[in-house]
Amino acid sequence: AFKTENVTAHVDFKTRKGEFKSNEGESFVEFPENQYMCYMDQFNWYLDKDDLEMESNGKASDVNIDTDLDLAGSNFFSTHPKQDSLQFKSPKAKFDVRKKILTCQKVEYITVADARIYPDSGLVIIKKKANMLPFENAKILANYITKYHNIFDAKVEIFARKDYLASGFYNYVDESEDQQKFYFSNIHPDTTFQTTAKGGVKEKDKFRLSPQFD
Repeated sequence: AFKTENVTAHVDFKTRKGEFKSNEGESFVEFPENQYMCYMDQFNWYLDKDDLEMESNGKASDVNIDTDLDLAGSNFFSTHPKQDSLQFKSPKAKFDVRKKILTCQKVEYITVADARIYPDSGLVIIKKKANMLPFENAKILANYITKYHNIFDAKVEIFARKDYLASGFYNYVDESEDQQKFYFSNIHPDTTFQTTAKGGVKEKDKFRLSPQFD
């Protein structure tokens, strides 16, 4: 279910707990069936629950999310051959050994193509074969360098490092700084990995391009 190396291990059959600490900085932990690996400082294995709780001393808040540097400090990496090394940072995670479900906590964002995707709960759940569960009420920032476009209340499915599919809401701001919310039904990267979005407004929506134009 998982494997690691270069750690100091102590397994106590009375308390039913195994403690593992890295001998040098962070050690990698591999999850073959999930096709993921991560780097963590320490982790505890609860034998009866069959849970593995992992923790890294490098806090997610240490990452400056306003920087233009992409994926600074990632410690979770997909090894699935079709996901092109999809990666993100999570300082704390839990692995259900029986169900083979990896739950990553306090995830600030995941960079996919030119966008940053922010899970609203900070949770990223990964099942077998690197299957990442879709997000609800997420935020999409595109692109992450210019920061021009914010899409909110988004439903997002991440397939690979440069591939995702989403839908969500966007605020159109006119010259008078008035905001109008409308819905993008199809958001995804194009062939150049730039995020594109399509939506529609109906006449009954009373959408205005500006104070002068309906």
